[in-house]
Amino acid sequence: FHVSGLLANPTRLAHVGNCTAAATGEGPGGHGHINTSIVGGFDGRGGFPFQDAEGYQRGQGVNPLGRIAGTRIFVGNTFDNSACSGSDTGVLQHVWQQGARINTNSWGCSSCASSYDDSSQAYDVGVRDADLGAAGNQELIVVFSAGNSGSSAGTIGSPGNGKNMITVGASENDRPSDESGSWTDGCDVGPTGADDAMDVISFSSRGPAPGNRKKPEVIAPGTHIQGTASTNAGYTGGSVCDQYRPGGQLTFAASSGTSHSTPAVAGVTSLVYWWIENGHAGGLSAPPGPALAKAYLMAHPTYLTGVSANDTLPSNSQGYGMPNLAALFDNSEKYLLDQSHVFDNSGETWTWVGMVDDPTRPVRIALAYTDKAGAIGTSPQVNNVNLAAVVAGSSYLGNVFSGQWSTTGGAADAANNYEAIFLPVGTTGAIEITVTAANIA
Repeated sequence: FHVSGLLANPTRLAHVGNCTAAATGEGPGGHGHINTSIVGGFDGRGGFPFQDAEGYQRGQGVNPLGRIAGTRIFVGNTFDNSACSGSDTGVLQHVWQQGARINTNSWGCSSCASSYDDSSQAYDVGVRDADLGAAGNQELIVVFSAGNSGSSAGTIGSPGNGKNMITVGASENDRPSDESGSWTDGCDVGPTGADDAMDVISFSSRGPAPGNRKKPEVIAPGTHIQGTASTNAGYTGGSVCDQYRPGGQLTFAASSGTSHSTPAVAGVTSLVYWWIENGHAGGLSAPPGPALAKAYLMAHPTYLTGVSANDTLPSNSQGYGMPNLAALFDNSEKYLLDQSHVFDNSGETWTWVGMVDDPTRPVRIALAYTDKAGAIGTSPQVNNVNLAAVVAGSSYLGNVFSGQWSTTGGAADAANNYEAIFLPVGTTGAIEITVTAANIA
């Protein structure tokens, strides 16, 4: 994790935190290490094992230039936040105070899937204000794994079943074999579970979340994922599927799970953060708030068409689809609005009028807002803001889709705090977007 991958250069690892009772922030299982590698590893070395047979860098993360950090919250398989006030709130405060602005989480309580619990609530609060002891709001973009309890419905555990974080499911990878041959990993994911990125893998947890909300928001490959193995002297590989993979080397590990699709999306989110902050999208030149970051990811997807996909968006399997980097960072015309208009009362509206800029590209409109945390054990919705658009004389409502494209008719979405309208290539004419405060509690 050094600049340019060279040990002689400064480290990009800004902090190794420890919220547990263990002596150090480094665990022996390798789970946190491989996920950090997925977010931001840098490796420019050539040949085996650093490059695979197709020339891809095994150790290259999604954002190989970003600053990264880690905080330990497990001892073995036991969750432990005792050194951070013994609370989710304490963990959030710790990561914020150490400088984090994006927080990726590959953990959760699978048995808590049916309930909006105290952890769901704490992380919903933390997205808006991660440090309750400091004045004002300390916004934190939080990314959570959906969990590995699929393929049944309603299996996304807490805290990832909350409202304000970005929750990530897992598709297959396209890596059924490697230099060691046909591949069945230590988590029993075989070649057919890693041969088509358009398939949603069976273990990926599905929505709906409490309150009949759609989850996850997005999806990314989560099988036969490779990254660097931990260099800790006590490394056991007990928290990854394959301690080392491929054979004949001790540099890289491999694993499967939404634990590993999630840091990929976190890495993409960090690129989005930089892109918007530096004025490359929609005229803004400031760090995006958590809701804008979520909406931007939602608005630039690849629609999955394979097994357990090819469904109507937003779906409880793929959300809006897989973040598409080419679309996220292209030169298409974009208009972004980030917390600059305030609704004080139910019934208020905001309207934007424009024209389709380029009919050779799809039109994508996305709305997300950070909702007030709900009451524990309830349907957690508090406020309700709705999206609508009139395009070339046809009316569309947020989240009313047929397959991957919006359709006319339907009803306003009262369940989700994010909505979208997607129109295909060939759309022309005037656009009038209306956002309505259906309920301000």
